Amino acid sequence: MDPKIALLLEMERSVWGHIWQNLTGLTEEEYRWRPLPQANDINWILRHLAGYERYCGNVVRGGNVGRAQWPDAPFPQIKRDLEELAADYQGAIAPLRWDDLTYQVPYGPGRTRRLDDLLTYHPLHTSGHRFQIRYVRGTHARVTGKDKRVFDPG
Repeated sequence: MDPKIALLLEMERSVWGHIWQNLTGLTEEEYRWRPLPQANDINWILRHLAGYERYCGNVVRGGNVGRAQWPDAPFPQIKRDLEELAADYQGAIAPLRWDDLTYQVPYGPGRTRRLDDLLTYHPLHTSGHRFQIRYVRGTHARVTGKDKRVFDPG
């Protein structure tokens, strides 16, 4: 396996491991709770990540399905979907060779991005949303008096 791709895969697996840790014990009420009416809840964040995982996996394979929002579903279903989509994306990038990824791919309506740039951005994008999840859960824990160490031991 190409060493740069191997590093990206390790980053992907690591960030998803942290996300699942941060979602430990998530209730449906927490899943849909917003710190402000204008803020995203964890449901929205995970649906966004699901749509992005599907989009990036398809782009890597040469397709362009658009970045539509994932349909609403209870947390256990979204978690299963995300596990499958993340594994699919990781499977799509595993056989790639880094030096072959300098070409442009579709990235939104009328835009393109180099594939190597998309691949390096992907774990950063996912990690950014992981910290959103930590913020929402941490705020909920403070508001409700819950122990945040259950889902955020660090």
